[in-house]
Amino acid sequence: MDKMTLLLLVLIVLLTLLSIPAFVIFFRARKNNVNLDLGKAFIMQLRKTGSNEMFKAYAGFVKNGMKNITLDDIEAHVLAGGNPMNCLEGYIYAKEQGLNPEYKVLTAIDLSGRNVKDDFIGVNQEHDIKIQTLDKKSITLDYYVRFRFTHSNLFQIKDINLVKENIKKKLGTFLNSWNGNDLFEAERLIRENILNPEYFERNLGIQVLKQDYVLKRIK
Repeated sequence: MDKMTLLLLVLIVLLTLLSIPAFVIFFRARKNNVNLDLGKAFIMQLRKTGSNEMFKAYAGFVKNGMKNITLDDIEAHVLAGGNPMNCLEGYIYAKEQGLNPEYKVLTAIDLSGRNVKDDFIGVNQEHDIKIQTLDKKSITLDYYVRFRFTHSNLFQIKDINLVKENIKKKLGTFLNSWNGNDLFEAERLIRENILNPEYFERNLGIQVLKQDYVLKRIK
């Protein structure tokens, strides 16, 4: 056997050995019912992606109705250090609760180091807060609100006591500055300017279902 033939055989063996991981990725994708060509499998080999979890997550998103998601989206999240299965489990749970979160919301929660499913637990649970007898100047105020947490703020801490303290502080500031005598006007200002939907959603990350005010003059 001459040197050229030997060199050619060595190259063939090396290429075969280098190709094995790509073929593994290719068949791994097919096992999870994901269409993948060998060229893409070679690229994934070089990027050190193409895990079973990645293909399983992609297939799971498609099966559970995630629209416009691509395998490239899943791979990009893996390359960013994310866990696509964490995202999928959170998405399935959210769908069961009647929610339809976007993929970017799921990945943002995952990359923040949180369990995505846990982040959706209790999102539809209703909470009640009562603030009794805020006594400022010439009027007193009793306040009640029923609400649930939303995902308008991804990194929101779902703390009912914190929500209560923020509302109480907001109302106290208003009552301290109120110099009028018209209780109906005071209630309107609270409803439209002080504790309006924009404040609840942007600042507290909650959706208000019901709220009541009882304003009385101090005799």
